[in-house]
Amino acid sequence: MADRVRLEPLAGIVVEWDLDVLMRSADAADPSAPPTWELRGEPDWGRLESLRLVGASVGESALAVALARPVGAGAHGEDGVALVLSGAEGPDEAHEALVSTEYDPEGRIRRLGLEVWLEGGAGKRIAADRAGDAVTGDADGLRREVTPLVVRLDGESGTGLHELLAGG
Repeated sequence: MADRVRLEPLAGIVVEWDLDVLMRSADAADPSAPPTWELRGEPDWGRLESLRLVGASVGESALAVALARPVGAGAHGEDGVALVLSGAEGPDEAHEALVSTEYDPEGRIRRLGLEVWLEGGAGKRIAADRAGDAVTGDADGLRREVTPLVVRLDGESGTGLHELLAGG
């Protein structure tokens, strides 16, 4: 199994997770903790409105999602999306992922739905619900809003974090 999970939702935007840390997301979903991911390079925040990251574990599977929204994007279909689901047989990247997000009246994430078609041929539906209050802060000069999630996949529940990053 790979030691790192690497996602590139748009050209030049690379996010990496240590797979061991990602697999322990169910035990360590603490929104006030330092990020479990690393942002590689310097995204052009003049061209990028936001970067959303989801790291979760459900049973023996780990999920990493990166969604990059370009400035001026009118719909979620314009977002760059990259996803890896890693299980006992190793990581499997999505060749297509549809994301649906529901927000509360204050504009904070309430629910997340993913329909995923993996390179290995499997189709998956993943659902996540907010499990607590968001914590805001910063990470390397970026605004960071972190929300704990309950994540469901293949009849099992786990936990994870949804992180919204935006330029300072």
